[in-house]
Amino acid sequence: MPPTASVRSAASPAAAATGPSPAPSRAHRRRVLALVRLAQGVLVGAIGVVLLTAWLGAPHAASGSPERTAAAAQDAVQAARVDRLMTRERCSPTGFGPSVIPARALLRTGDGVVRVVSFDRGWAAYEGRAPGTLVAVCLGRASRM
Repeated sequence: MPPTASVRSAASPAAAATGPSPAPSRAHRRRVLALVRLAQGVLVGAIGVVLLTAWLGAPHAASGSPERTAAAAQDAVQAARVDRLMTRERCSPTGFGPSVIPARALLRTGDGVVRVVSFDRGWAAYEGRAPGTLVAVCLGRASRM
C-alpha cells in the first residue's frame, strides 16, 4: 500500500544543515531578566496596595479618641434606655394599625434625649409642627391587676 502523505521528521535536511539553535545572546537574557524583575515589582506593588487599602479601611483601636469612645459609650447607654422605654410603654416604631390609637409617643429632642410624650405631641413633631423627631408610638404602660 502506498503512503498517502509524507511525514517530515524533526531531523529534516534543512535543520541538519544549520545545526543546533544558537544560545540566546547576553542582551536577550538581560531583557528577559529585566521583564521578570518588572513583573515581580508590579506584583509586589499590587499586593502592597491591596494590603494598605485593607489596613486603612479597618477600624483601629488606637485611632479612637477619648471623645469618640465616650460618645460611643453614651450612644450605647441611650440605646439601652430607649429599649427599656419601648418595652415599658409598649411602643412600636411602625405603628399598630389603623384601628389602634396610641396614647403615648417616644420623641427625640434636639439635644438627642428620648422622652415619653403624649401621642399628640409626638404626632405634631412627625408632621413638622413641633420640634423633635418621632421615634415610636406607644400604647402606654400596661395596667396592673
